[in-house]
Amino acid sequence: MLKETTSLAQQKLANYTRTGDSTGLTEARLERIPQYRRLVYNVIKDILGQAFPITKKILGNEDFFNLCNDFFKEHNCKNTQVWKMPKELIDYVNDENSAYKLAHTFLPELLLFEWLEIEIHTMTNIELPKLYKIDSIAQPYFVNPYHKLIVLQHPLHNKPFKQWNTNLGQYPILIYRNLRTHKVHFEELSIFGYLFLSELQSNSTRLFESTLVNTLSAQNVAITDAQILSSLAWLKELNKKGIVFSV
Repeated sequence: MLKETTSLAQQKLANYTRTGDSTGLTEARLERIPQYRRLVYNVIKDILGQAFPITKKILGNEDFFNLCNDFFKEHNCKNTQVWKMPKELIDYVNDENSAYKLAHTFLPELLLFEWLEIEIHTMTNIELPKLYKIDSIAQPYFVNPYHKLIVLQHPLHNKPFKQWNTNLGQYPILIYRNLRTHKVHFEELSIFGYLFLSELQSNSTRLFESTLVNTLSAQNVAITDAQILSSLAWLKELNKKGIVFSV
C-alpha cells in the first residue's frame, strides 16, 4: 500500500497533467514537468484520434484537438483501461451543457457510431453452438452475438456530412463482427428488419415463424405467405453475411 504522502503527490501530479495547475507540486522539478504533461497529452490525443477518425476529419485538426484538450482537462475518467477511454468522450460530449454538442448536434451520435466498431471488435469470445445454413422456416435460429442494433437520427452512413442535419429521420443499423474474419461490418436495415432482429434476440424459442408473427403483430400487420417467403429470403442473405444462422 502506498504511503499517504506518496499517494497525495501522485494525485497532484495527475491533476497537473490534466489541468496544467502546478500548485502544490513541491516535490517535482517544475522545469521538467511540462515535458511530462506534453507527452501524456500526446498519448491521449493519439488514442482519441485513432478511435474517432471520422470525427477528427469533420471537425478539423484544431477543433478536434481543442475537444481532446477540454475533455482531458475537465473530465475525470473513471476507467483504468486506456483503450476504453474514448467511450468516456461520448459521456463528456453528451452532457446537456456541452458546447460541442450544442455546436454540432450530430457529434454524440457520430462518436457512438465510431466507438461501437471498437467495442464490437473487442467483445470477449464466447463458445458458440454448431451453426448451419438457413434453408427452412422450421429451423431454430441463432444471431451472431457480436453485434449491436442502433437507430441513428442522422444518416452518417450513407449521406455527405453537409446533408446530415437536413435529413433527420430513423436509420436502423446493425453493426456486427464476422465470425470468421473478425472484421466489423455495418448493415443498413429497414424498420421491419430492425424489429425482426430485435425480436429474434428476445424470443426464447428463436423460431422463424413465431418471431415473424410477433414482429408483424406488433405493427398490426397480418402475416401472409408472401411475407414468409420474402422474410426467409432476407434471412438467407443475412446467413451468407454471417449475421443469422440455423442451429
